[in-house]
Amino acid sequence: MGILIDSFTDHAQGAGERTRHYLRGRNDDLLVIADGSNESFSIGYQPVIDLTLQQFQDLAATATEINTHNLSQTCADLQAPMDRLFPSSDEFGENRFTATYLVVLMQGHLCFVSWLGSHQIKLYRRGMCLVESSPHIALLPQAGQRPFVITTKMVTTIPNAVQYDAETQEPWRLETGDTLVVADSRLFLLDSADEISRIVSTPQPHPAKRLVEWSQSVHFDFGQSAIVARIEKV
Repeated sequence: MGILIDSFTDHAQGAGERTRHYLRGRNDDLLVIADGSNESFSIGYQPVIDLTLQQFQDLAATATEINTHNLSQTCADLQAPMDRLFPSSDEFGENRFTATYLVVLMQGHLCFVSWLGSHQIKLYRRGMCLVESSPHIALLPQAGQRPFVITTKMVTTIPNAVQYDAETQEPWRLETGDTLVVADSRLFLLDSADEISRIVSTPQPHPAKRLVEWSQSVHFDFGQSAIVARIEKV
């Protein structure tokens, strides 16, 4: 299987690394995008992001085989180090730590996705979005503005908060010429589906960088990172 993978984080805007790609042999790729916060309605808290990325790096480095079972277990196991390293307070104005992520496992012609939070993945085929994941968000209408997006599920250490399990998508079957796009769902909500499709489907270098730069020019917000994976051969 041949895959061209491009990832980009807008470091110029103060963001740290939020994506990883782990290659395990010819037919075993793991893609991860993550975010973290230390207070309500914030993003880009790098210590939490680094912990989340490291969790999946350890899986890629140590597992003899990656499957949906140990992928789901790795997602669940993130809670323990979060509790230990980033305890939250229930007092207003004090630290409230959360993490979100989306993990893509590509094995041969199959693609498995697990996520918790506002990140989203879309599969484009011949310039059209064929299938997509459902991010854990709620949209609050705002007069004359884009809806305000609230993340509804996440890893959190806030006392007495609900603990959610990651959601896992039924496997998608990949074909030669497909493109996978991973980003925060807020990027996809910029009301420019045609422009997103054009950017990721045009055979030009650095599609993830061009996608992030476009999203930041439209609305500087959560669209600071993206992964674009083009399936060259199945």
